Amino acid sequence: MATELAWFAQKQPISTAISRVALARGPNNERLSHQRRLYKTVIPAASLQLLAGSARLFAARTFADLYFEVEASIGNIFGAGALYIYDTALRLGAFRGLQPNEVYLQAGAREGAKQVLSGVPGRSVPLSQFPTAFHSLAPHEMENLLCLYHECI
Repeated sequence: MATELAWFAQKQPISTAISRVALARGPNNERLSHQRRLYKTVIPAASLQLLAGSARLFAARTFADLYFEVEASIGNIFGAGALYIYDTALRLGAFRGLQPNEVYLQAGAREGAKQVLSGVPGRSVPLSQFPTAFHSLAPHEMENLLCLYHECI
């Protein structure tokens, strides 16, 4: 994950960064695993809408604001679900130097959180709500752990 985010964080023109993020391809040009099942129509539509909303995306001052703008830009695209929206915001956040300060829950991460927490109230949860053993992780690392191991927790 760190290598992937470092690749998205590279200095490049804004339009290139947005295209890279929307395509959901890593350094080896292969589709990243979370987006391997996207409909063919999602990526071209997301690319266009993200580029059209680039001023709002780059005006965001926090990850939460960036997430909101990504969701507003591509949330209406059929097949662009919560995981694609989060991953897009996370990758754009890497480029912008913005990281989540809470654990965002969607798909497998939400299922994992249900196994660890007594209640999962919304789209994100402060890391402090998780058992102390997890507090050394960054929120995006906790999201990844919950997603990868949701069936084992």
